[in-house]
Amino acid sequence: MTMDEEEIELPILPPALPGPDCPFCGEPTLSIDGDFICLDCNGGSYGPETG
Repeated sequence: MTMDEEEIELPILPPALPGPDCPFCGEPTLSIDGDFICLDCNGGSYGPETG
């Protein structure tokens, strides 16, 4: 490990807070990829469809 690698400090991220309530089911949404998503209405997963 070089001296430059030892001096790198990452910022401490604040804890993730729940987003606004889902307009369909009323459960809190989560912030994922810069947008809010409801895992209950989205089938418990997110991402590109694979089939």
